[in-house]
Amino acid sequence: VGRPWASTALLVGYSVRDLLYNPVVQEYFDTSSYAGIQQKFGNRFTAALLAEDLRSWRVEGTQYAIAQAFLPGARFEFRVSPRWEVQGNFLLQRGEGYHEYDNAESEFQVSYTRSVRSELKDGTMGAPSSFPFRLSFGIQQQTFYSFAGTTRTTLLPVIHFTLF
Repeated sequence: VGRPWASTALLVGYSVRDLLYNPVVQEYFDTSSYAGIQQKFGNRFTAALLAEDLRSWRVEGTQYAIAQAFLPGARFEFRVSPRWEVQGNFLLQRGEGYHEYDNAESEFQVSYTRSVRSELKDGTMGAPSSFPFRLSFGIQQQTFYSFAGTTRTTLLPVIHFTLF
C-alpha cells in the first residue's frame, strides 16, 4: 500500500492442497487464503493484523465432510539491538458449526542471532564465510474456551534453534 518506500504493506496469500488416493476414492482438499496489513514504526518495531479463512473437504467413498474456520490474528516484532529481538503473536481460531475446538493461541519469544564464521576450502584456496545462527526461547499458551473437559489452558515452553 502506498509507495515502495512506505512503511505500510498489504499482506495477501492463497494456498491449495489436494491429496487424492487411488484405487479407493479418498481425497483430502484444503484451501487457505489470508489478508492483512503490516505497519513499520521506524527500523525497530513492526506490527501486523491478519485474517485467514481455512476450508477443508474430505471424501471417503460416498461419504464426505466439510470444515471451515476463520482465524483473525495479530503479531509484532521489536528489534532491541542488532542481535536481540522480541516477538509476539495472537491467533483466535473459530470453526463454523462445531465449536468444541475453538481456541485462542498466543506466543512470546526472545531471539538471539549471531553469525558463525568459518573458512571454506576447496583444496587450493580458502574463502571466508558466515552463517546466521539463531536461538529463540519463549512461552506459548493455548486456551480451548468451549472445551467441556477439565484442562482448558495449556502453557508450553518454546525453544527454536536455526542455523542458516
